[in-house]
This record gives sequence, structure tokens and C-alpha cells, in this order.
Amino acid sequence: MSIITNKNPLSSSINEKIVLKGDGLAGFDSNFPRELKGLVQPLDFKYFMYKFNHQILVFKGNFIRHVMTNLITVIISIVMLVLTMKHIMTSWTNLIITGALGSLGVFGSIFAVISENKRIMAHIEETTLELSDRYSDAGLSFNSIQKPQSEPTTFSKMICTASNYNLEIHLRGSANHHHDQWS
Repeated sequence: MSIITNKNPLSSSINEKIVLKGDGLAGFDSNFPRELKGLVQPLDFKYFMYKFNHQILVFKGNFIRHVMTNLITVIISIVMLVLTMKHIMTSWTNLIITGALGSLGVFGSIFAVISENKRIMAHIEETTLELSDRYSDAGLSFNSIQKPQSEPTTFSKMICTASNYNLEIHLRGSANHHHDQWS
């Protein structure tokens, strides 16, 4: 988590930005930032961070399920290859069944990853808009921003679109806006 503060010395206006970094398939940092004390209830913060991180957790579970399905397909293909080598099954039947299973597994997995990524990003965008509306009176706005391209590419960034984003919380208002409303 990083905090960027822009304060104009000639006014009491404060403009802070809290960036909650996405950590690949581990999700977003869900530690309560002290800068939000008095603006957001800690349990409320934990809840909406859970909403973000749960999306990535579901993606991870679905991805593991697709990998396992493809591994089972490979095992079936190997068994069919052995059956063909022992002349129990004809090679054309083996080829057709193996090709169909392999193609179905690969295309199914690709389709599933793409649709899961779209669903996650739509949910993240929807939640950030909902939170911005909900906390507009407190001077907060929430955004999902794409990470700088200079960051190294990891496997999780390639398969999970949400891993390429950070969450930004903008604090707008005056310096006396930080009263301990819920402490």
C-alpha cells in the first residue's frame, strides 16, 4: 500500500491518494490504512476488500479446476495411446477421441479464462462505482487503475486481468475532514 499526499500550503485543502496494490493471484492488500480512520469503518473496509479478493480467489479455484480437467484429459489420452500400442484399439479411433478431448479441453479452458476475466473486471468496476457513490459525502472516490507497464510480467498477470490493476482511493476535502467519526 502506498500513500501519495498533495497538500497546497496556501489552503486547508487536502488531496490524498491511497493505492492498494494488487499482488497477482494473492489479491489486494486488505490491511486497514490509518488514513481512512474516521472516514470508513474498519469492518466496512474489510468487507469491500473481501469482495475484491473473493473474485480473484474464485478465479484461482476455477483456473485450478480447468488445469486439473486438462490433466485428466492428458491421462485419458495416454491410456488410449497405450491401448492403441497393444492393438486393443485402432489408431484412428484413438486419434479422433484424443483430438476431440484435447481440443474441447483447451478451447474450453481458454473460453473460461476469458469469460472469468471479463466477469471479474466488470465486478471490480461495479464495486468501485458503488463505493464512490456510497462514500462521496466523506470525500472519497474509488478507482481501479492499470499498473505501470514497467512492472515485470508474471504468470498470474498473464492469466488474471485483475492482477494488472491496483485500487486507488482518493481522499478529497479539507484537513479538518479527518475527524474520528467511528473511532
